[in-house]
Amino acid sequence: MNRFLTYAFAVLSTLAGLILLWELRLAVVLFLLSLAIGGATRPAVDFFIQRGLKRGLAILITYGLGLILIIGLLLMISQPLLIDLQELSDDLLLRYEQLVVNWRAGSSFQKMIADQLPPSRELYEAFTGEQGSQLVQRVVGVAQGLGEFSGYLFIVVILSMYWSADQLRFERLWLSLLPANRRARARAIWRAMESGVGAYIRSEFIQTILAGLLLGTGYALIGLRYPVLTAFIGALLWLIPWLGVVLAVIVAALIGLMDAPLIAAAAGGLTLVVLILLESFLEPRFLNRRRYSSLLVIIMVIALADSFGLAGLVMAPPLAAAIQILFNSTVRTPGLVETVSPVTQILTLQNKLEALRKEAEETGIPSPEVTNLINRLEKLMEEAEEVLEKDDIEIPTLGLPVSPDAPS
Repeated sequence: MNRFLTYAFAVLSTLAGLILLWELRLAVVLFLLSLAIGGATRPAVDFFIQRGLKRGLAILITYGLGLILIIGLLLMISQPLLIDLQELSDDLLLRYEQLVVNWRAGSSFQKMIADQLPPSRELYEAFTGEQGSQLVQRVVGVAQGLGEFSGYLFIVVILSMYWSADQLRFERLWLSLLPANRRARARAIWRAMESGVGAYIRSEFIQTILAGLLLGTGYALIGLRYPVLTAFIGALLWLIPWLGVVLAVIVAALIGLMDAPLIAAAAGGLTLVVLILLESFLEPRFLNRRRYSSLLVIIMVIALADSFGLAGLVMAPPLAAAIQILFNSTVRTPGLVETVSPVTQILTLQNKLEALRKEAEETGIPSPEVTNLINRLEKLMEEAEEVLEKDDIEIPTLGLPVSPDAPS
């Protein structure tokens, strides 16, 4: 009966926790995303700390430089992007009119289709009339969504700054909830997840920026229309696993076909070469993509995009990487961390040293050489414990008694 009650309590507690997580899913997603950004900025923060700056100042410089970079890129592409969008809409309307005129002078089948197509004037009225008001409402809705996403992003950045500033304190807090013999392994798994997710975000961020800059410059050199818009779309499509490169090539080729087949081929080839070079030569310097399952990334993208929209699209790849790292650390190599756990090693050495001291005392008065050797071992043990304490790794049994004759 007691076992049944225990199982029932465990099941109900698990269900209650899952329901609570679902109700607080937005807060959980924002928190996880802040941890991911904190992991991505960790190398830069550590770089400034190693140069003698305090942690707080290093965090402010890192996030300030990142913010300046993002705002600068947005300001650099905003005006050309709007110009390309305006030119694209005008060209599409003009080409539509030419298509209708040419088809009305063509075969009977083309004439039949052209007679069914609305004139360009009606299309314009559709955009400015009642249907146009619905379109405006949708545009306003998209703008509101972007504004809401910007607010969430601001919260995420602030949370990540707090996490970077008090990382050791937060880690000590949640590690204190675990048994002492499991803290070292949990800490190692957590650090592996943070490092892996941070590397994933840094890799995708840098590659996306470089892809946009290289594609935009290349499109402008070959004379492709709307180079900034096409490069912007290609850089975003690059984030999609598997199909991203193919979709980017198709978009560039279709836009190139508006001028000439040669330009279409050049745009598609340029897109393919740039993205393959980034994946083959630049990406291995930041991340080993083979460690992560693209199928898992796609599943997470579909699931989170349906629930959280744009924020879900941003959160899905790093979350999939975290799940993959957690699986590799706990399922595929469950004993790896335990075998190298410093806590386990210290405890084993403590027991052996205590047994050695008792054995020496039981056999009579030990020789000065044995006493000096034991004292030196105890001194080394204390130094090892101090190093672990500086790394916030707690040891259940600390502080073996040291003989007053121990050497300094």
